[in-house]
Amino acid sequence: MNYSTRDLWPPIIQLIMGIERACSVLYPMFFRDKVERGTIYIIGITILFVVVSLIVGFTLAFVHRDDGFVMYYCGRKAAFSKGYGTFIYLTNVFSYVFGFAFNCIAYCKALTLRKSTFRNNQVLKIRYYLIVSLFSTMLVSIPNAISLCSAWIKEVDNAISKPSVWMACVNSALAPFVYFCFNREYRNRVINILRCTDPHKVETSMMSYRLSTTVRASSFS
Repeated sequence: MNYSTRDLWPPIIQLIMGIERACSVLYPMFFRDKVERGTIYIIGITILFVVVSLIVGFTLAFVHRDDGFVMYYCGRKAAFSKGYGTFIYLTNVFSYVFGFAFNCIAYCKALTLRKSTFRNNQVLKIRYYLIVSLFSTMLVSIPNAISLCSAWIKEVDNAISKPSVWMACVNSALAPFVYFCFNREYRNRVINILRCTDPHKVETSMMSYRLSTTVRASSFS
């Protein structure tokens, strides 16, 4: 179940993140009035998508439980059915690719905005979203595209198709390091946690950092 959830929720979340970033710079008024206020509903929709998808998948697996035996290391296609495996492959391929595309659009648009605190914050935030989605596209979408071709066009050698599982694990492991490298606030909080720093001091330092950033941005605008 954990394996199936990993194949469904992360790609949808990254797609939503890409749409959210694009919306924030292309339609800022709509983003503030509708998207930000509806965050809980958006999260609920993603959870509903995952739950319904899992119910369908396990129902198919139960219905076809007597159709034959598969190897213990079988993939999603063998475990749930060819059609459901295709659905998972497509979800991973298109969600990550479109998430990356929306982040690219958001980043390019943010660079054209007049210099301001809002613009600088958007560029920084979109930059690490963009890097995370790029890794996801390379490490998850491409292997799933290979699996999709293997299911419908021509069987791909196990030496090529099986490492896709490890590549997905690498992608999940990379995200915290990307945020640590490119998000100063995230990095400071992690360092302070590791140092067992007083949380009140951490919050004060974060507020001082935000204030100094705002002052610097205002002086250059």
